[in-house]
Amino acid sequence: MSKILISGASGFVGGNLIKFLLQKKEYDIICISRRKMDYKGNIKQIVKDLTQPFTLDEIKILRSVDFIVHLAGTSKISECSSEPRSSIEKNIQITLNLLEPLRQSKNNLKKILLLSSAESYGPSVKNKEMAECDVKNPINIYGCIKNCIENIFLSYYYNYDLPVAIANTMNTYGPHQSKEKFIPKIIRKIKQGKPVDLHASENPDKRNYLHIDDLCSAITHILKKCKEGERYNVISDNFYDNLEIAKIIANILNMRLSYNLINPTNKTAHHTLSILNGEKLFKTGWAPKINLNDGLKEEINNG
Repeated sequence: MSKILISGASGFVGGNLIKFLLQKKEYDIICISRRKMDYKGNIKQIVKDLTQPFTLDEIKILRSVDFIVHLAGTSKISECSSEPRSSIEKNIQITLNLLEPLRQSKNNLKKILLLSSAESYGPSVKNKEMAECDVKNPINIYGCIKNCIENIFLSYYYNYDLPVAIANTMNTYGPHQSKEKFIPKIIRKIKQGKPVDLHASENPDKRNYLHIDDLCSAITHILKKCKEGERYNVISDNFYDNLEIAKIIANILNMRLSYNLINPTNKTAHHTLSILNGEKLFKTGWAPKINLNDGLKEEINNG
C-alpha cells in the first residue's frame, strides 16, 4: 500500500481529503497539522508548525512516503492584505522547509502535488477562461504569494528533479467549510430571511463551484495519472454567477431570496475574478461527478 503525506491536514480540504482517502483504503496516511486531530482511522499524525524546520526523525518520515499533497499555508485573502510581510515570509518558509529535505534525498517519492488557487492567475480579461499556459498576472497579495510558491515548486522540479505537479482551483464547497465562505454564508442568510450581498461590478460575478469530493478525486487522479512538472486547472464543468447560485439555494430551501449587488471599492483586497479553463485535466480522463444542484441539496440537508 502506498504512503501519502498531507500537509495542512486540519483545514477544509485536508480534513475532507483524509476522509476521502480512508474510504478508498488505498493509502497509508500521514498527516501534518498544527493541532492534534480526532480522525477515525489508521492515521499517523505529526503535530507541527511548518514554519519550523523538520527534525531528523520527521525528515525520515518525509522521505519514506510515495506521495505528498501540500495544502499548508495562508488561505485568507484578507490576512494577506492586512499582514503582507508576515504572510509572504510564512508561506515561503513553509514551502522551503518541506522542499529542502526532499531536494537532498527524495528516495521513492513519486509525486508531490501543490494545491494552489485561481487567484495566482490574476483577473480574467473580458471573462476569458485562462489555461495553464497563459501568462499569470496576480494583483493582490494572496495571488502573488500563490504564484510565488508555484514558481518555487517548479524550480525544484527543473533544478533538482523533484516530481512536482500543481493544481489550481476556483471555488470549492462541501462539508465542514468555514461559515464565512460564500455558500455557507448564503445558506445561513436565506434561512434567516436576511438579504444577501453579491459582489458585482456591473453584473454578478461568474463563478465555478466544485464539490470537495470531486476535488479529492482530482487530487488522487493527478497523483497517479498526470505528468510531473505540469499545472492542472481543477474545475467543475459548469459556470454560474453568484446570483444564480443564491437562487438555486433559495429554491432548495423553498424560501424567498432578497439580495443586494455590491460593487467592491477595494479592488485588490477583493477576490479577483480569475476564470479557469479545465480542458487539460478533462483530457486526462478525470471528470467531476457531483452537479451543483445535488451538491447544494446535500450541503443544506446535512448542514
